[in-house]
Parts: sequence; C-alpha cells; structure tokens
Amino acid sequence: MARGRARVGCSGWMYKAGGAAALCIHDLLPDHPWELTADWTYVRFHGPQALKRKYSGRYGERRLEPVAERLDAWVAEGHDVYAYFKNDYRGYAVKDATWLADRLRRDAR
Repeated sequence: MARGRARVGCSGWMYKAGGAAALCIHDLLPDHPWELTADWTYVRFHGPQALKRKYSGRYGERRLEPVAERLDAWVAEGHDVYAYFKNDYRGYAVKDATWLADRLRRDAR
C-alpha cells in the first residue's frame, strides 16, 4: 500500500475529492473516538483545554507527540490525514501546526 499524505494547517480549508465521508475527530467532546471511517481522516484541534476554554492554549510537543505517532501510523498505512488547528488565540495554532507538520515530515523521510 502506498504511503498516505499528511496536511496540517490553521486556516479555513477542508475538502476531499471523491465524496467519501469521514468522522471528524476533535477535542470538543470528552472521549471522542479516534476511529478511521474512510481512507482519510480529519482531525481538528480547538486547544488543549477545549472543554473548558476553546481556541486558546498551546498543545506543545508533550501533548502532540502521541497524536503525531498515531497520525504517522495512519499515513504509513496509506491513509490521508488532514489536521486543522483552531487554537488561534496568541498565534498558538500556527506554532502547533508547524510543530506537527515538521514532525510528520521527519518520519516520512
């Protein structure tokens, strides 16, 4: 199986050609399932304390490393992964998106 693609961002984009539906994995519900429902997935980050205070705070490496490991495994299995950061207060979305994109690129080599 060919390796999938990882797309990480913090701007308003999300479209997957072919019409396949996928579960949006996010952090606004406690214990939201991390399940693949298509050959691609969409992961949305609203802030490390999103249930208490949406759109603020930085995830940082400690919180994102386990996520990166899971996403990297899905990409290695051939799934496309789209990740979107909405924790934009103080520009943390850009910092976290950059960290995750760099981390996933590192493992793709």
